[in-house]
Amino acid sequence: MVSIFILMTLTIHYVFNNKVSKYKDEQRVELYFFNSFTNKMEIEERFIPSLSNTEITLEVINLLREGPQNKSLSKTIPDSIDILPNGQIVNNTETGLTTLVLEFGDNYNNLSPVQEQVLRASLVYTMTGLGFIDDIHIYVSGRDLISGTDLVIGNINRDNLKISELIEPSLLESRIVNLLFWDNDQGGLVQEQRSIMVDPEVFIGYYVVEEIIKGPVLGGLSSNIPKETKIISVVTSNNICYVNLSKDFLSRMNAVNFSQESDIYPIVNSLTKLQGIDSVQFLIDSERISLVAGGDLFEPFVNKP
Repeated sequence: MVSIFILMTLTIHYVFNNKVSKYKDEQRVELYFFNSFTNKMEIEERFIPSLSNTEITLEVINLLREGPQNKSLSKTIPDSIDILPNGQIVNNTETGLTTLVLEFGDNYNNLSPVQEQVLRASLVYTMTGLGFIDDIHIYVSGRDLISGTDLVIGNINRDNLKISELIEPSLLESRIVNLLFWDNDQGGLVQEQRSIMVDPEVFIGYYVVEEIIKGPVLGGLSSNIPKETKIISVVTSNNICYVNLSKDFLSRMNAVNFSQESDIYPIVNSLTKLQGIDSVQFLIDSERISLVAGGDLFEPFVNKP
């Protein structure tokens, strides 16, 4: 008989409503969320207190439930899905493998096939990336999770996870990007350099625009682009970078304190620093726009010293 030793019981209800106390030492964790633009799972890096394995597990599940900070990524665990407070981490003393056992409520059965695949991928890749969990076993209201052919799925890991190729996790790599933001005190554009995780198959300009929308890290700098602005696409052709944004971007141009120097040129000058880009053409919902309150977006913008 296989001997199972229960290492801990997860008090999931508690962690969803109370933050774990912050400690001096921190550690890096990788959370997997879904990017509907690339149709892939992508990593969002977070730092959490260096805690026990029990507390780390709870904190990470809590962060997955809260969702991504990056607005281009989507939640992988819908708010309507209940995770019951009787999860466990168990150790198989014969195989030496450690399994995270999670139980969902009946509303798990309301997930669409794609939602279910995204949720499983997010949990498996995030939790097995912690280093002390080898696989995950899912129950729904006390019953084993079953496949479409009514077979018990059992323990799920990165090797046996069955998901569509369209949502396979990206093989991300670290890149340094140079971003320009408006200096609120001195005026003018100031460069901020940061390291980000990118999909090498996605044009780096997309990430540059995404980071500018997120805003600066350094104090005294600002990004005036509305946070609600969604990136439809960022592509280049004949040395022109076409930045296709949602209509949310225009709300800033209609403001009385709009200026091209602080609102347009952070994107223009950041993108024209990239090789092969001489100018930037803005599109709103895939169309060229002119005669908006803040000026004319119809023609491409070139780098402004």
